[in-house]
Amino acid sequence: MTKKARLVAYGFLVLSGAHVLLGFLIPSLPSWKMFRAIPRYRYELRDARGESLVHQDYLPARTYFLGGVQNPVRLAVWIANREPERAPIDVRITLLRAQAETREYRAVAGQAYADELSR
Repeated sequence: MTKKARLVAYGFLVLSGAHVLLGFLIPSLPSWKMFRAIPRYRYELRDARGESLVHQDYLPARTYFLGGVQNPVRLAVWIANREPERAPIDVRITLLRAQAETREYRAVAGQAYADELSR
């Protein structure tokens, strides 16, 4: 590695360290804290017969099911419309926080949304 390339690499290392340190001081700066924004949750999908549904059976291989809490609900709506004989699909989502919060939804065939049952 040339001297110039080594200097550039060290410069990026120092800038990355400064970015992390500033993240501690400035709340709006997305640094190490950005991973806290991904909600942690458990979910359960059940069809009309009470059988458990697994998202791996419906999504392509190597698909990550991270992101919004609404993803299991959207999947239930899609399954209910694609396989109406399995509808209604019940979804139970438990948000993993200091105090666990559970929400329940029902997806019916022919609808573009799921009704929230746990209000």
